[in-house]
Amino acid sequence: MIRNELFTFITTNQIQNLPENAMSDLLNEQITGILIQDFLNPTEIASLLNGFRKLPLSEKTVINEGFVSYPLSFAQFTQMKAAGTVTIDGYIEIAQKLKERQTDLFGLNITERLCLFLQMFKEFQHVSPIIHPETAQALVPFNIRELLPGQGELIAHCENLFFEEFPSFFSWLQLMNIKENKLSYFITLQAAEEGGELCCFDLNWNDVKKRENPILLRDELNNAIDLEDKNSVRRTFIKPKAGDLLLFAGGNVWHRVEKIKGTQSRITLGGFVAETTAPGKYYIWS
Repeated sequence: MIRNELFTFITTNQIQNLPENAMSDLLNEQITGILIQDFLNPTEIASLLNGFRKLPLSEKTVINEGFVSYPLSFAQFTQMKAAGTVTIDGYIEIAQKLKERQTDLFGLNITERLCLFLQMFKEFQHVSPIIHPETAQALVPFNIRELLPGQGELIAHCENLFFEEFPSFFSWLQLMNIKENKLSYFITLQAAEEGGELCCFDLNWNDVKKRENPILLRDELNNAIDLEDKNSVRRTFIKPKAGDLLLFAGGNVWHRVEKIKGTQSRITLGGFVAETTAPGKYYIWS
């Protein structure tokens, strides 16, 4: 267990060793995260990486010079739809293609694997890949994200911020309740040699709801918060190893991924777990 005055992360390589109420405590933010070590074995990791690397660049999304992902996330879809470069039908086609070929491409059905894992907990007895409720078409359940050395990073955010930044996506779907217990998850497929840590700030969405730029936030009283000022903003770092699964309270906790250093990129597979508009039913989505 990693515990300090800011956060608590429970770490184990045996699910049965987790405290009985671990997932409930995570949903209620009594703890910050659960790290399952060796969730994937080396063969599975290699298979996923091989599948990702075989994909042509035309099927990947180059978000910026340091960040490549597959397939489209909800954020890229929303932006590209607004720019007229992708349609709803096009997005659904991309998601359906992922659903149909993920076992052949990656060597395993990672969506099913994640759902079976979550269903081991009583809180997630009703969890599934995300589908559109009217068309029953598959939507994107996860993204593989590669952050490149020297430039790759994920700027500070928390998942509740997305409901304000991309309202059209959630209005279109009308699938998920806007609750403050949303979880983020990611599996590390390749860790950076240096950098690439998940940095959790001692800042909560309940008090801080505005991001002015990548390093400047504002609280509810409009006070400026400089994330680079380590004396005024406390933080905790966690760096899972290849094969580890981290499930954490990314809905309310402001966090970022530190810039990648060295020669090796950071590659993760991840997304979110959120309660649907039907209480007690959850979707894996991204």
